[in-house]
Amino acid sequence: MQSAAAAQQRIAAGDRFTRRPFDGLQMVRWAVDVARGLQCLHDRGYVHRDVKPGNILLFPGDDGLLAKVADLGTARKDLSADASPERERQLREDRARVEELEREQQQSGEKDADPEVGIVAAPIHRFGKYDPSTAMTNAVGTPLYIAPELMGGHNYSKQVDVWSYGVMLVEMFSLACPYPDTYQGWQIMKQVAMKQLRPHKLRREDLPHPGLLDVIEGCIMFRPDTRLTIAQVESKLGIILEEMLAAAAGEPSP
Repeated sequence: MQSAAAAQQRIAAGDRFTRRPFDGLQMVRWAVDVARGLQCLHDRGYVHRDVKPGNILLFPGDDGLLAKVADLGTARKDLSADASPERERQLREDRARVEELEREQQQSGEKDADPEVGIVAAPIHRFGKYDPSTAMTNAVGTPLYIAPELMGGHNYSKQVDVWSYGVMLVEMFSLACPYPDTYQGWQIMKQVAMKQLRPHKLRREDLPHPGLLDVIEGCIMFRPDTRLTIAQVESKLGIILEEMLAAAAGEPSP
């Protein structure tokens, strides 16, 4: 087992085990793996709430490295349709944690040291000038990947995972921080919560398959009810993967 984090850092240089570069097909395989993992979680009525590259681990498989969703410590039952006092209590707690996180990051100047990571379970580090130390995790997620409705302390559902997944795809396929380098973690949280900032837009021609752009854009819609569901994401990515596999084998697309 190794983590997607260290692997992603070597995408351009290649896999240190095979000495071959990771290509677009491999990254699409990972995207499909993660979507299937999240769908399994959602089908059982749970929300992960901290989907990010550091919580994706890679395991050896018959067709290369398999991506699996890890760290369910922040997962909760999806109570988005629940109006009970318990649900209201959870919302108040989440709102308080978000406010506490913002205060801590402002007071510390976001200079917390990046934790030491090992070969087995290192997180996917950020790219560009973004400082990995700003991606501090609290009980409701990691600032760079948190959905706008969750940061605003509003009622939220498993669609928050779809937003985080979409941000992660932007980072994976661009090999860059999904937000401007001038923003720090707490600033990103505020701007996204106010629906004034989205991850940077990818160019269709820069992606390994043109259909990926529509999937990614469908994940990072501000309104949860306009986002793709993770089941829709998995279905669309499955078709894209089949077409890419057919093209790689020199066969006509299915």
